[in-house]
Amino acid sequence: MEKGRKLSKIYESFENGIDQIKTKDSVSFRKEVMKQLSISSNTAFYKRIKGHRGHSLAEVAAINKLFEKFGVTENIWSEPTPEPIPITE
Repeated sequence: MEKGRKLSKIYESFENGIDQIKTKDSVSFRKEVMKQLSISSNTAFYKRIKGHRGHSLAEVAAINKLFEKFGVTENIWSEPTPEPIPITE
């Protein structure tokens, strides 16, 4: 790899894919994604689901592979979900 070259991040949501995971598999799926992406908190996991944190190409491939393992092969990725705007008075 060239020195100083930045890796691109993909800011896509995988909520569409999550919605297709069977309820009985949802906890197992979440644990496997968190392990693959080295995520230790639920907050970080949900930011990844919604596309608020970027995914490397390797992470996208790992996520796709996990979805395939759980029977989801289509309509996984979408535009990021907008972050909520804090209400100030």
